[in-house]
Amino acid sequence: MNINFTEKEYRLLLDAIYIADWVMTSHEADRESDDDAHQMLFQKIYSHAREMGCADLVEDAKDDNRYYPTRDYEEQSGVIEWIEEYDAMSFWEELIERLTERDVLQELPAAERERLGAEEYWKRSAPHEQKYATEFEKHGIERLVIDESRKPGQL
Repeated sequence: MNINFTEKEYRLLLDAIYIADWVMTSHEADRESDDDAHQMLFQKIYSHAREMGCADLVEDAKDDNRYYPTRDYEEQSGVIEWIEEYDAMSFWEELIERLTERDVLQELPAAERERLGAEEYWKRSAPHEQKYATEFEKHGIERLVIDESRKPGQL
């Protein structure tokens, strides 16, 4: 199968690959592997940068025979901003979700927790979610504190 890309489409593909690679590897120090199927595909696509008119966006590292996005690409493409925006939104959503779940479960006796259905959970969680969403929208983490005098599981 052959897929033909315009220079503009290839450029968009580089953005998608950069973001996918970042999501897959940013949390691990040394994830790049020559036998990782995703990395092999990314390398294959990066290898066509010159012929696609994007030589300034991908560099060939002679010492390890790999291709890497250039610093100019990272600074000017907008992908870093997309990743940072995603991280920020994910942070707040995850924080609210985890605090809400903690609060809902702490309100219930252990026996009820096991029988709690999705609909009942969502009904109970809505006020907690709203409380935290409002708090963090107004104050961020400024008023968030760790109460070391509380025991785990204690309200």
